[in-house]
Amino acid sequence: MGVFSSVSSRVAFLGLIVAGALMLSVPAATASTYGDRIDAAREFVASSGMERGLQRQITSIVSRVTEQLKREYPGVDARKIEEISNTVLSEFQQRIPELLDDAARVYAEHFTKTELKEMTRYNRSAVGRKQQEKQSVVAQQMGDAFNLWLTRVSYNASKRMEELLNQSSGSSGYGY
Repeated sequence: MGVFSSVSSRVAFLGLIVAGALMLSVPAATASTYGDRIDAAREFVASSGMERGLQRQITSIVSRVTEQLKREYPGVDARKIEEISNTVLSEFQQRIPELLDDAARVYAEHFTKTELKEMTRYNRSAVGRKQQEKQSVVAQQMGDAFNLWLTRVSYNASKRMEELLNQSSGSSGYGY
């Protein structure tokens, strides 16, 4: 019995060592896989046109705020407001890499290295570049189409609701 107990203890101990070694090797593989995914995600973000889009958005926002400040503070020299706006714009632009890195982490979390490489390949293709170039125009036109559709649907819905309210007013006497 003593030999069996000793052997089973050794087997159990060996099992713990093997399990521990496996546990230690999993995070290393996962970290390596994540590192590959984050590198692929950074390439995707670089190919996506995201930085140009952010530059345009930030410039547009700061420009609108600058014009608003000029209207709200007519006594302040416009050159001073421009100087302040350029300082703020520069600070925002310098921080874009942080947001791009955050975007890469988000993509790395949701896509495999292979998927990210395919997405990057698409972005660098002729049709991918065309999509990026046309994206803001398409988004604007889609917004216009949505607003027109919403106007039509809202008009028709209000007319239909009015019809239904008029039908029900004859039976209840409350007028609604």
